[in-house]
Amino acid sequence: MLKDMEIPKRYSEYLKMKPEDFDQSPKGWRMLEKEKGSLEAIDLIIKYISSNEKDINDCGHNTKEFLNFHIGQLYAMSGEKYFKKSIGFFKKSYIKNQECWNTYVDATIGFLNMDKKIVERSIDCIKKSKENNKQSGNLPILNNFLREIDDGRNNYYAAYNMKRVDV
Repeated sequence: MLKDMEIPKRYSEYLKMKPEDFDQSPKGWRMLEKEKGSLEAIDLIIKYISSNEKDINDCGHNTKEFLNFHIGQLYAMSGEKYFKKSIGFFKKSYIKNQECWNTYVDATIGFLNMDKKIVERSIDCIKKSKENNKQSGNLPILNNFLREIDDGRNNYYAAYNMKRVDV
């Protein structure tokens, strides 16, 4: 992990990126994750948020919440010993008036805690939601969470990357 939140000179270009590009383009934090791994990417994202707070807030698109969610994912994919940190960042990713997204976040936290009832309630809530776009609820991923729990596992990496089937 990067020490004292210092970013090596070659990473300074990441900090200059527009928030949408840093978060969503393959040249953003994902490139560093592929090159150096999840933990270094986490440090970069945290530094990016602290260095670009105004730009992140000005761009809209809930970028800060999505960046926090991605930090949570990276921690969760790094293994069970990081679940507590992961959950802390997932809790920072709720978005006002986004029922399906927030329910997906709840289910993700429930999965990490091996709480099958929360995952099941989340699936039911998303299916019954009045939101026009339920895609942010990621029902196929939640179904994978249930499959993992039923098999006695809470391997986030496996659940997230296994074949997704609509529920």
